[in-house]
Amino acid sequence: MARSLEAQGTLKLKPISTWSAPHSRRLAGLVRSALAGGAGGTMSVPSHDRSRLLSMVVAGLRSRESSVLREAHIRGAACVLFVIDPLQRRVIGTQHLIDAYGLTRAEARVAASVFSGGLASTSASASALGLSANTVKTHLRRIFAKTGTKGQGELAALLAALGMVKAQGGRGDNADERKH
Repeated sequence: MARSLEAQGTLKLKPISTWSAPHSRRLAGLVRSALAGGAGGTMSVPSHDRSRLLSMVVAGLRSRESSVLREAHIRGAACVLFVIDPLQRRVIGTQHLIDAYGLTRAEARVAASVFSGGLASTSASASALGLSANTVKTHLRRIFAKTGTKGQGELAALLAALGMVKAQGGRGDNADERKH
């Protein structure tokens, strides 16, 4: 997708910039922050034809992620840039989260609720899932550990980069939640 964005004039990869000078400066600042060990960040950039906003997530890589990229023959990477085009969104199920991060079914449902529900609190998420707030908090701690995220914001950014997460199943998975 990045190559097609480059062809459209929305994003230039080397040096990284956008068609808009103010957006380019902000993007460069996020990349510098990530390279310096900071949090990186998110921003929106209008497409070149201004028909939609693209979301960009910049994150620094820790040694664990860098080694995975080296195994894929990607050398010298110190940060990643996710460009999320709302017209190119795909829907993934909780099974993808289970496979990709080793989450339990219950943890994947909690992760999906954090992303898709826009729920304001742990208790609201717990109520929607038919769980106790303490169970949701326990699942979130495990999810953060397994995904390498440090909070609901980072988790939501990760899930946004993966695509729209759609919970599968309903409130009837309580036996699975009691096991985990």
